[in-house]
Amino acid sequence: MAAAALEEGLATEATAFNCPGWGVFYGRKFLCHEKGGHGGIAMQRAIQVSCNVYFYNLGSRLGIDSIAKYARHVGLGALTGIDIGQEQPGLVPSPEWKMKVHKDRWYPSETISVSIGQGPLLITPLQMAVAQAFIGTNGARVTPHLRMDAAGATFARRDDADTTISTRSLDAVRRAEWSVVNESGTGTRALIPGRDVCGKTGTAQVYAASAGVKDEDLPPEMRDHAWFVGFAPRDNPRVAFAVIVEHGGHGGTAAAPIVKKVLEKYFESEDKPAPREVPAPRQVADVSKKGSGIL
Repeated sequence: MAAAALEEGLATEATAFNCPGWGVFYGRKFLCHEKGGHGGIAMQRAIQVSCNVYFYNLGSRLGIDSIAKYARHVGLGALTGIDIGQEQPGLVPSPEWKMKVHKDRWYPSETISVSIGQGPLLITPLQMAVAQAFIGTNGARVTPHLRMDAAGATFARRDDADTTISTRSLDAVRRAEWSVVNESGTGTRALIPGRDVCGKTGTAQVYAASAGVKDEDLPPEMRDHAWFVGFAPRDNPRVAFAVIVEHGGHGGTAAAPIVKKVLEKYFESEDKPAPREVPAPRQVADVSKKGSGIL
């Protein structure tokens, strides 16, 4: 959403909106997760603290066609190409899709829901990891593969960088995702000193009744799904990830700590020095006896 607005010239990093905890769009009230609101807030801070109202406003400016265009461009709503035999493409909705499937027109208020990942949007965790790899590598497309051995097989094929989304826009998103983890954002539980983890928390609503209600006040089966996606390190990233905890509540409290534990193990294995090669014994003449021995 941020990259799309920057590319379309509909917002800059300095563009700010007021978040009182809710916003009214097309006659309907949409809530922010922060009941008291975030006040005046610009792009990086909005990503850092996950302000819904900021992105409602971007969605209103962009419209569903532009949202769908950029979502598909980063790999959402399409097969990733992983070699596992079966894969679902998910869904990035559009007016054409709704007319074809539901025989009804698209309503502008539906765009507001899609702008924060709700509504008829279907995304797989693998697509989210590929999208994060796209952001982290400045536009390179990757095709994931299943790792089949313990010898260090390649995880993904990396193609040439795509330039449809500018380096400047992707840089803005990377800086914001770094601040989510490293500057008191919603993902600080994934912080690993010196590793520059970048990420974005997410909450996928399961029931409408969960809006504005604390997790502990809901039965487990009604709690939201918790997301945390991202890449590390910020410069020259080596790993992209997506974790979803079903009915976990909030991404920052349920999913981010899992990412931290996995990344700590990942970097630990990456940092291990390669085993020192021991030269094979060489044949030399044994001058004290006939024949030869091994020295």
